[in-house]
Amino acid sequence: MVSGWLIDSCISMDYGKSINGELPDESVENHMLHVLLKDGRFGFADSDGNIIIPCIYNLAWMFSEGLASVQDDIGKWGFIDTKGEIIIPCKYEFASFFSEGLAWVEDGSNKFGFIDKSGNIVIPFIYEKAGCFSKGIAEVKKESGEWGLIDKDGNDVVPFVYEGFNYKDISLKEGFAETENDELFTELVYDPDTGEFLPSDV
Repeated sequence: MVSGWLIDSCISMDYGKSINGELPDESVENHMLHVLLKDGRFGFADSDGNIIIPCIYNLAWMFSEGLASVQDDIGKWGFIDTKGEIIIPCKYEFASFFSEGLAWVEDGSNKFGFIDKSGNIVIPFIYEKAGCFSKGIAEVKKESGEWGLIDKDGNDVVPFVYEGFNYKDISLKEGFAETENDELFTELVYDPDTGEFLPSDV
């Protein structure tokens, strides 16, 4: 057991990125590993404070779906497993956590896309900002500055006509989200037949 700070929530720095919502429940699986801050470096420890993965990273997020994103000494992000093995090399400008098998990452051109847990690009790097998937959808922002919702195949679910999203209970099937277009708010409702969130006036 060592001295240091066990951090129960992800390390979120202000990169001007869209990191919406809470970590999924799966983030507390994998032996209850927590982000550990010790001597200005980040690693992972169990709930008793025992170091599981050495504190060798500049920054780190908590584990989700068996992987955690970490930043190396040159400022690049990748993913490790619960044994500390590098699964996806540190080559991204920024990386989020995995949710529903996908994680958004930022490439060298400051564009956002989504990768799977093998590092394969599933949704190309074409977005200005992105959020994590929940119930099969994620919010993304196009170069035009407008936001919409996409599914896990990259198909548009809700048109790109909004200035932003303000999720309420989007993690719940009976939940809803509000979107802002100028000063008008449109309620999004969950359609159990299609599994999609759609504007209430559709």
